[in-house]
Amino acid sequence: MDKLKRYTFCFLLFLLFSGHTVANERGLLEKIISSASIKHIRMSPDGQHAAFTTSHEDEDYIAVFSLSNFETSIVHNLPKGQRIQYARLAWIDNKHLYLQYAKSDSYKAKHKKYLYEISDDLSIKEHGLHVPGYLVDPLARQSGQLIYAHYQYERLKYRLKLFRATPQDLIRNNFSQAYEYQAELKDVLRYSTDEQHNLRFAQSNDRKSVEHQFWFLDEDEHWQKLYKTDVTRNTFKPIAIIDANTALVLSNVVSDKVALWRFDIAAQRFVESLYQHPEYDLVGVSLTKTDQQLRSVSYYQDGLLKVDYFDESVKQRLQLVTQLLNDGSSYIVSADQNEDNMVLFHSDSNFSGAFYLLPDNSDLPQLLAHRYAQHGALNFNKSELREFKNADGQTTESYYLPAKTGVLEQSVLLVVPHGGPIGVRDSRSFNAQLQYLSQLGFASLQVNFRGSIGYGKRFMDAGRGQFGEMIEQDVMAALHNLLKTESFDKICSLGSSYGGYSASMLAILHPDVFDCVVARFGVYDLHLLYSDVNYKQGELYQKRVHQVVGDPNIQKSPVYLADKLNVPVLLTAGAKDKIARPEHTWRFQQMLTQHKKQVEMKIFDKAGHGHQKKEGLRAELALITDFLMRQLTLNKVH
Repeated sequence: MDKLKRYTFCFLLFLLFSGHTVANERGLLEKIISSASIKHIRMSPDGQHAAFTTSHEDEDYIAVFSLSNFETSIVHNLPKGQRIQYARLAWIDNKHLYLQYAKSDSYKAKHKKYLYEISDDLSIKEHGLHVPGYLVDPLARQSGQLIYAHYQYERLKYRLKLFRATPQDLIRNNFSQAYEYQAELKDVLRYSTDEQHNLRFAQSNDRKSVEHQFWFLDEDEHWQKLYKTDVTRNTFKPIAIIDANTALVLSNVVSDKVALWRFDIAAQRFVESLYQHPEYDLVGVSLTKTDQQLRSVSYYQDGLLKVDYFDESVKQRLQLVTQLLNDGSSYIVSADQNEDNMVLFHSDSNFSGAFYLLPDNSDLPQLLAHRYAQHGALNFNKSELREFKNADGQTTESYYLPAKTGVLEQSVLLVVPHGGPIGVRDSRSFNAQLQYLSQLGFASLQVNFRGSIGYGKRFMDAGRGQFGEMIEQDVMAALHNLLKTESFDKICSLGSSYGGYSASMLAILHPDVFDCVVARFGVYDLHLLYSDVNYKQGELYQKRVHQVVGDPNIQKSPVYLADKLNVPVLLTAGAKDKIARPEHTWRFQQMLTQHKKQVEMKIFDKAGHGHQKKEGLRAELALITDFLMRQLTLNKVH
């Protein structure tokens, strides 16, 4: 590739994201529902350079900048209209950058891989890779080495083989000189390394069982069985092998909360809980690279991601930073191999986030870039934690986002149940959709009802089979708790996926509370859900659906309760949705029409279970706000 145009890092962002103004409601929509200015930042092992992904006006870019003078080179950009939907950006060493991404100019994603040779002066040489497989670990501490899972065609089928290879092996698509790990497993879902970048773990599933087998690679490079469990019920994530018979794992198999456990491999026994939060599931842990001591744990507290660091040097450096940045969530997203230079990400419920550089010669953070530069001129409201007691006396979390004042003459609340419903949760992290509605004068209430993840296995399992029952009771308990301190002229339910089902059931079960329903990409006929599974997936997946849904009683299906909905309803769906087929929406709309109910429907041709592109989401949000304004007869403040 020819040497590309150079910028300074800040000037590049200025060129990409300057010139935006909020002239009207449409301008506000485009500004809030936008592509991230910076999606990922990855620091090189020596801390001299950083790579990042960025987007502007339907074009996605990959760029590298110098951390000493912020000189920047764009190393890759996609043709207009093609978007990066997934990206793996990793430094192999200080001179080689690996990029793997799924691009999409239609509903079907296409995977691409590149390797870039980067010189000290940021000259770039691009190599398109044609190597079936994926990068397991860049082995950044071993210059010029990587672990690659490579699909090779042998004996009329593809076999997944593991190699410790060089960048040149990838470029040539020739692994004859690479080191091949001899041990081979069948039906592998993923391979992974430990904190010291040693190939160590694998996870497999024969697709005939809900149970997954976890493996570890011993010192003789033989795969040994670690543990087998139903991953739809239990968490089990291997972290490290301490000795031939001891592993550290993140699990809730024998505990209510996901915790860090010492695991006896031979006895298949969870021996000791090394770290367990009294209230919340752990979502991640990390160990020190030298002696495998606990470095950090992460969990959601009061709806925000919290990372506790135990390494004293890191802890001391971050203490001043967190004081300067005040409230919110702050954590390291990238660092050089010695953690002398680090990139920190900070965000809050009213702040979409920014990346900061923590150089080794200063305790003060240097702002690199806001994640969404377009949000800079807007003042967003802060989401409030509202705890309440559900019917079982459990303290449960909900999050209230107030409306911007002085916009509407009436006060309107949107009750927003989340999808899932099992193993999913809401948080107080910045939510662009709800912040947009807040700017237009609509308050919102999110609820982590029973079934939500993050509060222990008992709380999550309590939501199984509770479609239209205890889940909706939890949502109503959160609403009644909010109404003790707030009052509203109008209340509507709004949700997507399971949230679309719940939004409909809430208005059916409580007709005196709700004034309208917005149900998006929802499941409304539970019998159809089961017949879909029988047709497409078979007995195993039918069992999994039954674990979540329970008995598909018609008294739990909005389609068969359409006569009880006495408020205006807006239904939206995706024509390419394979999770909640649009047939659910068609049936619900037809039954509502048959019962002479007020219903509007929009099927988005290019959408699946949600929108692939921001333009589709913008169109749907415009449709929703128009529906709310008309059906609730709302007036703007002049």
